[in-house]
Amino acid sequence: MRGRILFVAGIAAGYVVGARAGRSAYESVVERVKGIAGNPAVAKAGEKAKQTLEEKAPKVADAAGKAASTAASAASAAKEAGASSEKESAADDAPKPTPPTTPQSPSGSAA
Repeated sequence: MRGRILFVAGIAAGYVVGARAGRSAYESVVERVKGIAGNPAVAKAGEKAKQTLEEKAPKVADAAGKAASTAASAASAAKEAGASSEKESAADDAPKPTPPTTPQSPSGSAA
């Protein structure tokens, strides 16, 4: 029902904007739109939508706040993990010292 109303309103608005038939066509469209707007079914649907919005808005706002908090925490954790892995990566790339070697004699004992 709501989709039909919006569709009809869109057609009416397009006709008004694009009409070249003169003032009488404009007045006719305006009267039809006023008739639709004054329709009790349209008013009832509008009131129902308003009540639903008032009822659901606090829940949606709370859920959005929780989602934003979770996203911020995840971003912070990812940033910290990225920073620590960069340090580990840099440490892995650093040349490792080699232990000193002692010359061996041909017989296998140290000199």
